[in-house]
Amino acid sequence: MTVRLFDRLRLLVGDRELRLAPPRATVSGLVAHFLELHPEAADEMLDEGGEVSPRYSVAVNHRLIDRSKWDIEKLCQDDEVALLAIVSGG
Repeated sequence: MTVRLFDRLRLLVGDRELRLAPPRATVSGLVAHFLELHPEAADEMLDEGGEVSPRYSVAVNHRLIDRSKWDIEKLCQDDEVALLAIVSGG
C-alpha cells in the first residue's frame, strides 16, 4: 500500500511517499510496521507512554479512521494511507 507522509514525518524519513506491506493489514499494524522500519519517527509520533500521540490521525483513501477502530480497520494492497499530524495555530 502507499503511505503518504507530511510535514515533520516527511522530513524525518526523507520521503513523502512509501510503499509498505505490513504483516498485519490493519491500521494499527501499518503504524507499527512503519515505526519498526523508521524508528527515527518514533519520537515524533509516540507519546511518553509509547502510544501514538493524539496529535496524529490516519486517513485511508481520504477517510479519517477513528482511533478506536485502528485494530479492526482492514487495509488492502491498493489503499492509500496518510499519516497526518493535527496542526493548530492562530
